[in-house]
Amino acid sequence: MGSVVPSLKITQASFNIDFAGSLRELEKRATPLVKAMLSRAAADARSNLERNKSVDSGLLKKSIKTKFKTRGRIFWGAVGVDSNVDGLVGKITKQTRRPIKYAHLIERGFTHYPDGSAIQAKPFLAPAVNKMGGAEGVAKKLKEMSVEIMARTKTK
Repeated sequence: MGSVVPSLKITQASFNIDFAGSLRELEKRATPLVKAMLSRAAADARSNLERNKSVDSGLLKKSIKTKFKTRGRIFWGAVGVDSNVDGLVGKITKQTRRPIKYAHLIERGFTHYPDGSAIQAKPFLAPAVNKMGGAEGVAKKLKEMSVEIMARTKTK
């Protein structure tokens, strides 16, 4: 297989997978699989927000996006909070909110100063990513697929 570089940032989970060799069929079959896994993780993150009762204006839920790119033999994918999403939340005060600025506070919790009271974490992204197995889960599925393709290639 190739190398897998997983990472879970505060508001994003991403992976890099480098395939050795020219496995066109793997790339062709893996792309829809990985895109589906990322979409499922994003949908799970959105439902986790509702389940945790963390939806106020709906901006954070709206900002959960996926990205997927291939460059040669490298797959790159991410699910996280889009930094370009913002929205008007105060009709009278005309306030705008950017979910990227507070998503980590909901995900990890925080201590409210000056009174020192703790605000409980309500994770939404990490459980969704863990459900798909994280980068390791994606790599495992792709490895299984590559073994299957290689076995079929050898029998021909």
